Amino acid sequence: MAGNIIDVHCHLFAFDLKDGFVNTQFIRSLRMNSYLKGIGVDPYDLNDPYFYNIERLHEEYRNAMLRHIEESALSHVVVLPFDGVYDLDGKLDKTHTSLYVSNDAVWELHRLSPDKIIPAASINPVRADWREELAKCIERGIKIMKWLPSVMSFSPDGGAYFPVRRVEEYSSHINEFYDLTRDAGITILTHVGFEFALPVLKRLYARLERLGLPLSKNVSLCAAHLAGGTPYVNRSGQFNLMKIMVKARANLYFDTAGMSSVHRKARLKASLADEIIHSRIVYGSDYPIRVSSRPFLTELKAAGLLEEFRDTKNPFDRDILIKRAMGMNNDDFARGYELMNQ
Repeated sequence: MAGNIIDVHCHLFAFDLKDGFVNTQFIRSLRMNSYLKGIGVDPYDLNDPYFYNIERLHEEYRNAMLRHIEESALSHVVVLPFDGVYDLDGKLDKTHTSLYVSNDAVWELHRLSPDKIIPAASINPVRADWREELAKCIERGIKIMKWLPSVMSFSPDGGAYFPVRRVEEYSSHINEFYDLTRDAGITILTHVGFEFALPVLKRLYARLERLGLPLSKNVSLCAAHLAGGTPYVNRSGQFNLMKIMVKARANLYFDTAGMSSVHRKARLKASLADEIIHSRIVYGSDYPIRVSSRPFLTELKAAGLLEEFRDTKNPFDRDILIKRAMGMNNDDFARGYELMNQ
């Protein structure tokens, strides 16, 4: 696999209280079971198949991720933390938070593989201490900020679920948040569109139209999952909006995280075929989301990559091969470095 490859979208999960948590409902879900088994981690306690051994699970997930990163064709990988949901006082709402991974956890992980891992940050602008947390991340030289508004329950355009007494306050400080991230050269990597991997609280917060405010303030943005779209089809209205926004804004990119799946294939194919959108595509895997090989067998065979794919076990490398077969080139795989140099 020739050329530099940077993956801008790789998830660390934290299963201990020091680094974060996964709530009970999500950790026992079929989705989580699929993610873990997809990277070779058995979530169940070896001595009791009905219960998870959280301490062992935390260690095994981290070790599997580090092994897959080190053995992969990736030159660099951006590892993402994941902030939670916050209440009206800006305190972490553990009841509605399905996944929380601290910025410190990712910062410490990158020390174990400093030549490959690039640590990101995740800060919900609703949290009371967002200024202090952002200042810490800027001091560390962080260049990517991870958001998933529909799960974290805030709106990127300045609107929020707050009662009237807090709308003006939130609108003011999210503008300050954007100013600080822009001036620090941080790219916001934000989920856009439908979400199947995590429980959704506010679906409309993930619409592409909600990114108008940060784009107008010249914040560098990367819309994850090629801006979502509709499962299994590529609707022209949504796709045309992507093209309009790309033409208007030089600070908008799209990543390919999670696109090696049957329900996202149509959007991936259309995006790579469109010259305008293709020019802003960066590579993302969405590790540990499983790669679906069957929908791409025709393309892998046509590209002469089928045998290599069948012999490849590393989940990052399998994802890279599928996206090469679909039409991604060396420039696309290296374009993520542009997000680090805003």
